[in-house]
Amino acid sequence: MKAPPATHVIFDFDQTLVNHESTLEIVKSAIADSPNAQVTLEQLNLIVPKALSGQANIRELLYLMKTLACVRKHHVHRYTQAIIGNLDPALVQTLHNLQQEGTQVHILSGGYTEWIAPIAHSLNINAQDVKANRLFWAGSRAVCPRPSPLINPSRGKSKIVRQWRKNGRLQGSVLMVGDAGSDHQVYADGWVDGFVCADYYTTQPMPEMSGHILRADSPKQVYPHLQALMRALP
Repeated sequence: MKAPPATHVIFDFDQTLVNHESTLEIVKSAIADSPNAQVTLEQLNLIVPKALSGQANIRELLYLMKTLACVRKHHVHRYTQAIIGNLDPALVQTLHNLQQEGTQVHILSGGYTEWIAPIAHSLNINAQDVKANRLFWAGSRAVCPRPSPLINPSRGKSKIVRQWRKNGRLQGSVLMVGDAGSDHQVYADGWVDGFVCADYYTTQPMPEMSGHILRADSPKQVYPHLQALMRALP
């Protein structure tokens, strides 16, 4: 028996739809020719995961903002062109299947709209269904992040989904797919009905969790797990 389609499925981006932290990849490209590139990268490898989990301190966040100022629009373009058409085929098929069933697909990320939205567009996900941080720009040069709840995604994601629920944007069943504590928190706070934990790219899997949760060890498991969660909903 085929599961009824979810009304909404919200996907994380980093380590869920792509196999890396997109912000780190963009900054790596931007500082590649810097004489201090190696030292900066070592710092960023420590700071970016902490920032995305809401555990970075003010000093670390300021360091990250400083490196974001190295980003130019051509770095963003180069990154998006490298990613478009190269996502895991199982994930692309999952998104296609959901869309064919009439499911509304969203992306909610602590990354940045400037590079997530073009990739989402290539997957037939509308820009209004992508919620992420944004940058201030001076011409082609990034300046700093705009104010956003997603600067601290550990609480910001839950805050945004709560707002979507309350303003009627999310009606019916809602499932979440992601690899991090910030994604699980949306479920733990009761704003989504089920959670697919994406274990297939992350090097730091989430601890054991209880509830309406299934763990995907490969991209191929995401779609059947979504179907199984929908079947189990009351």
